Amino acid sequence: MRIVNGQIRLAATDVSNHLACRHLTELELSAARGEREVPKWESPDMAVIRELGLRHETKYLELLKKEVGQLLNLSGMDEGRILDETRRAMEAGVEAIAQGALLHNRFFGRPDVLRKVHGKPSHFGNWSYEAYDCKLSKETKATTILQLSFYSELLGEIHRPPNAPPLTPADTKSKTKSNKSQGTFD
Repeated sequence: MRIVNGQIRLAATDVSNHLACRHLTELELSAARGEREVPKWESPDMAVIRELGLRHETKYLELLKKEVGQLLNLSGMDEGRILDETRRAMEAGVEAIAQGALLHNRFFGRPDVLRKVHGKPSHFGNWSYEAYDCKLSKETKATTILQLSFYSELLGEIHRPPNAPPLTPADTKSKTKSNKSQGTFD
């Protein structure tokens, strides 16, 4: 959770954390406002898990590049530049985008991969994008499903023409029956 231009910016993790513990949301909001220090402690095993996760994601990206031929990796850029580059790549129809960024109103997301879906029109052309997330797990957890749903909602807003009205729950209900679900790479 961050405050950007005076507005709270929420990510998928913030939504997941709120569902798990509303008090945590209050603590994070207080820290984002500068009212308290962010704890500096981190679980010792997290560095090992993070490293294994990065290796796993790197292997997946190598396989994906062989499969689709075109992979744009946006890791390491500042947030504003990543947002612009992600949008440009989607407009250009890049086959796969690693570490892109999505923003709609106060909601921000960084999916591991955005994959082009041919034949599903958006205002970019006769293609759209699906979010994929690399997880070092044998099971899909509820937080992963929430995260992918969050990214899918952001993509839904980005795919719509700029002047189109927002989708209503009735619109999304009829469309989800035919949509292929986004997946994780295990």
